[in-house]
Amino acid sequence: MLHLISEEEYKTKLITLAYACPLEHEPHHCPLKQVRERNFSGKKQWINSLSLPTKQTIYKYHMACYAKNK
Repeated sequence: MLHLISEEEYKTKLITLAYACPLEHEPHHCPLKQVRERNFSGKKQWINSLSLPTKQTIYKYHMACYAKNK
């Protein structure tokens, strides 16, 4: 698993994931599903409101989901 070290790296990954799931079919339980419906400003505002531990948790969840479903 990719180990990100800075909050900025997590933020960058989450903004990318907020646009699209890399899986062909997005899982219905994805925590980013509703965020993907927001405009850029809404996505950025949501990500900026998250604590580092929350960003880490969402990213770890994504990596586990991706590994399971790819």
